[in-house]
Amino acid sequence: MNILILFGLLAVALGQHSSFFSLDPEAIRQGFISIDMNHDDVVTLDDQLEWIRKYDLNGDGFLNYKEYKLSQPKNTPTRILKGQFKYFDKLDGETDDRLSTPGAPRLRNIFDSNKDGVVTLEEFTQNMPQVNDGIIKEMNALAVVG
Repeated sequence: MNILILFGLLAVALGQHSSFFSLDPEAIRQGFISIDMNHDDVVTLDDQLEWIRKYDLNGDGFLNYKEYKLSQPKNTPTRILKGQFKYFDKLDGETDDRLSTPGAPRLRNIFDSNKDGVVTLEEFTQNMPQVNDGIIKEMNALAVVG
């Protein structure tokens, strides 16, 4: 699912582990910057797809867990990484242990409040709690299963 992750992105104490888990404004800003691949202060579908290509080390068009893990700060706890990965994996409609490009538009739509096709830092910050809630639910589910 797409990683967008977009917001794959990124980094500061629990929240320093990954911006996709922190509501710290600086961590969110750093996460946004990490997916704004052309540095034009908005995140587009092209930015998201380029982000995926950057971490798709085997070139198959998907991100597996190992590839996703490489996109995150090294000190990010495994539980957070797995929760993020599971959340993003579901965005393309298929839970198949890989993140694919169909998930990118769905994640962008979560962040794109005004539906203009681009995500600003303000929108990213405003909608990060919704994404974090989804990640926390996945982490909790993993804790019950594992």
